Amino acid sequence: MTKQQFKIHIGNISYRTTKETLEQEFAVCGKIVDVSFPLDKQTGKPRGFAFINFETVAGQKAAIQKDGFKVDGRPLRISEARPFEPKTQSSRSYESSSFEEESY
Repeated sequence: MTKQQFKIHIGNISYRTTKETLEQEFAVCGKIVDVSFPLDKQTGKPRGFAFINFETVAGQKAAIQKDGFKVDGRPLRISEARPFEPKTQSSRSYESSSFEEESY
């Protein structure tokens, strides 16, 4: 049985902001279960967004109320996290295009 997740998505994060800073800022909302702070694979720098999972829905709702709160000079965009959905292929397909070379 999987445990209920009360996760938020945080966008518009400054590149100066650290995982620890986010944990400190959102600890007042409720008990944090985990923080996901994705880094760019090539540069190792933050990607500008994060996810925080709270123990309770009350913590999640309190965190969402902080939408627009400034951290490191940037207003954070906070919303309920949605499940990941893979991108679907566009209806336009460039693979089927064929080009015939004309000789002049």
